[in-house]
Amino acid sequence: MNRPAPMAPLASRTAPVARGVHWLVDGFRHFSTDWLAWSLAAAMLVAISLFLQVIPLLGSIALYLLSPVFMAGLMLGLADREGGRPLRAGDLFRAFGGPHVGQLVVIGLLWLLLNAVALAAAVVVFLMFADVSFLTSLASSEGMLSAAERLTEALGLLLALLVYVSLLLPIAMMAWFAPALVALEHETAVAAMRHSFVACLRNFLPFTVYGLVGLLLFPVLLSALFWASWLVVGMVSSSGSFWWSLGLTCVIAALVFVPVGMASIYCAYRDIFHRDINAG
Repeated sequence: MNRPAPMAPLASRTAPVARGVHWLVDGFRHFSTDWLAWSLAAAMLVAISLFLQVIPLLGSIALYLLSPVFMAGLMLGLADREGGRPLRAGDLFRAFGGPHVGQLVVIGLLWLLLNAVALAAAVVVFLMFADVSFLTSLASSEGMLSAAERLTEALGLLLALLVYVSLLLPIAMMAWFAPALVALEHETAVAAMRHSFVACLRNFLPFTVYGLVGLLLFPVLLSALFWASWLVVGMVSSSGSFWWSLGLTCVIAALVFVPVGMASIYCAYRDIFHRDINAG
């Protein structure tokens, strides 16, 4: 199956602000067309993630390294879908056998290192406010701090969190399109992360709309899903209906929202890097 040929030279464009909404809509359209394959792929991805999280430290590192490979496999599947082949759940693992798996792992490694740098910077900022008395109180259940000291430490913690979040934003921008650019445009990890950052920066307003609409819709849809689950579970059994409804909501949300989010990334990629192609 022939995929759309990459553009040469690779260049990103600034999309209209309203395109942020279209990316979500087109992402849902991709999901609704191949919902079973998407749900199976999401289930496998969540299961793998939970399994790796059980392994102390090494599991989290492995998840960082492998996430771009999983993402690239789905991007390849979506690209082939434009040529007429339906998405398959096995596309999740497709990039593992491809020629770019090494560069995709490098993306994961750089993502891990950059997150570690961001966390270290936040810790340094916090320690600038933390004095010996505060650190001692952390190690002793009898440690007491004055109101002024507590306020200072609280401000330090707040500033550290702000530093961490502000550093995570450019890191996310670098990683957003990187797997697609490596798998579909045959770029190196560093070049892909650079182009991804530039594309996100140029499309800051569409991505702001994308994020705000997603943040507004997510709790609304999650609440509606919970109450629907509550009604369904209540018809079957009244015992422990809250926890059953909550569990069912989380499962359905993972099988729907995760695929829609991933598909929306591909739609944004096609729109920004291949504006002559309809992402839907």
